[in-house]
Amino acid sequence: MVRNFTIIVAALAISLFPAVAQAKPAQCSISWFGASYQGPCEFESWEGGSFELSLPSDSYDNYEIPPYIVVDVFAVGRARVGWLTPTGRTQEPVEPVERDADERACWVGEEIRICAY
Repeated sequence: MVRNFTIIVAALAISLFPAVAQAKPAQCSISWFGASYQGPCEFESWEGGSFELSLPSDSYDNYEIPPYIVVDVFAVGRARVGWLTPTGRTQEPVEPVERDADERACWVGEEIRICAY
């Protein structure tokens, strides 16, 4: 199942993102394994509540946050987080996240908090 998610993320990142992307400007607040980023990002929603975030290209160098993050919703209030390295390499989902009951724009795991406004 994890391998299927990786293939889906890679295929979508390569085929959909540059060609059909309808990303909208947003503000992101991300905590990622001790690193944090608050600032502009691009938000693109997918069917079923899943979405992708594109951060500034220097986000990895300056904030240790990957520049491309995917939140793949697989059940109500539950999702997997995948990401691409700065070189475009797809990474396995890092940890499961749940939608924050108090702040609905956020998804939270043990070491990750992803909010897009």
